[in-house]
Amino acid sequence: MRIKATRSLGVVRAVGERGVEVEVRGKRVWLPAEELEPASPPPRPREPVPEPEVRVKGVDLELYVHGMKVPEALRRLDAWLDRLLVAGFRTGHIIHGKGTGALREAIHRYLAQSPYVKRFYLAPPEEGGEGVTIVELE
Repeated sequence: MRIKATRSLGVVRAVGERGVEVEVRGKRVWLPAEELEPASPPPRPREPVPEPEVRVKGVDLELYVHGMKVPEALRRLDAWLDRLLVAGFRTGHIIHGKGTGALREAIHRYLAQSPYVKRFYLAPPEEGGEGVTIVELE
């Protein structure tokens, strides 16, 4: 608070029948409330901050990871799932190839623990069979 007559700044310590107890430079004094004013104007209400508009360009509904090592494929899978979700897509195809099945198994383990994945399954033979996993997002 500020004392109007002296423009001194103080801290309100108590409010009672006698007025307001204000501490100024280590000393406490009782003053009528009319002799005090706010030290600074009250804060203005904050205007709501608009949500940023997210635009995703070129989201591919297929992720091609065939021939990649598992760590790189999983990094790309994670980023791709994020882009699909942000863009509003709910289905995508992961092309991992057939090979030994190690990449497919790692991808399936990852998808099984993802909270964004509703379900996943191997594509029908005419769409790539064991070499392609179809993923559906929540």
